[in-house]
Amino acid sequence: MAAADEINEATSVTEEEIHPLKTLEELLKWQEPKSCVEEIQHVTQLCSSTCSNSSAHPLTLVCHDMKGGYLDDRFYKGCKNKDAYRFYSWSGVNAFTYFSHSLVTIPPPGWIHAAHVHGVKVLGTFITEWDAGAEICNKILADKSSVQNVVLQLTRIAKYHGFEGWLLNIENKINPEQIGRLTDFVERLTSSMKEVCPNALVLWYDSVTREGELKWQNELNEMNRCVYS
Repeated sequence: MAAADEINEATSVTEEEIHPLKTLEELLKWQEPKSCVEEIQHVTQLCSSTCSNSSAHPLTLVCHDMKGGYLDDRFYKGCKNKDAYRFYSWSGVNAFTYFSHSLVTIPPPGWIHAAHVHGVKVLGTFITEWDAGAEICNKILADKSSVQNVVLQLTRIAKYHGFEGWLLNIENKINPEQIGRLTDFVERLTSSMKEVCPNALVLWYDSVTREGELKWQNELNEMNRCVYS
């Protein structure tokens, strides 16, 4: 009986928390959860607003990168620790990215709601790193069908959770023969996101050159412009 209670308790905790997707297999198998639909639907929506990226002033992106994320903020129904997170500068922010080093970082509802209340877009993170990341990218970029499958899943995740886009953080070498498909991936994801959210935003992190080398430019130039969308 005790074992059954432990299983039920573990299941309950899992259903009440949000987690990243750590593998390509997890991403491709993702389906809309049924247990937290009510909490997701109550997140303040921004996609239908008239919010725009165009501005006469520089745009500001805040990247939430705190010990891998998913700490006290991971609960669907709000942070368990009322003193854990305080952010006062929403008026100066145009986009908020929730970041971790897992393959797919899904922003917790609490952050999405807080950002949307202040008219700020929210981005999840898609990241591949080093040798393991290169292997994942090789699988994704193997053909157009693989690219499209990942694009569709990322779009479905963003639509379900109610956030506006993705930070693409590819920090590994890319097979030079697959650079065209990497560009296609960025373009397809941007188009797919805009179909479900006209104000969607997909950002490319500067790390890969047009030859597929992992070499940061710290700017948009002729070495990386081809993979920027």
